Amino acid sequence: MDMTPNLTLIIMQMVPFLLVLFALNRIIWRPMLAHLEERDAAIEGGRQEAAALQDRIEARMVEYRERLDAAKAEVTELRAQRRGEASEEMDARIAAARAAAESEIAAAVSNINAERAQAWRQLKRSTRRLAGDIAGRVLGRG
Repeated sequence: MDMTPNLTLIIMQMVPFLLVLFALNRIIWRPMLAHLEERDAAIEGGRQEAAALQDRIEARMVEYRERLDAAKAEVTELRAQRRGEASEEMDARIAAARAAAESEIAAAVSNINAERAQAWRQLKRSTRRLAGDIAGRVLGRG
């Protein structure tokens, strides 16, 4: 058996092999590699788009938080203002009620003083009359 390679046979087998490789490269490998590259580009584009969307979402969240904080501050200020107004109104009502009570007390004190003075005058008259009656009985005047 001869161990030397047959060059013609190798070339004849190499030609169809190379043709098949060329055809596979054209028909399968290039389109598949192009498809894989497109897919990678689409994935990377999707990632970049998702990152951009995430950045926009975070910016909006910051804006919403700022708006919410501003609204909370406004509500707190409005509450404090309303509380102050209510306190002023309550103080005014208390002052008015106090003034009305003091007026009623002053009128009652005035009435009591007038009634006391009248009672004092009546007591003096009654005392004089009673003293006269007692003196008349003691002295026997009748």
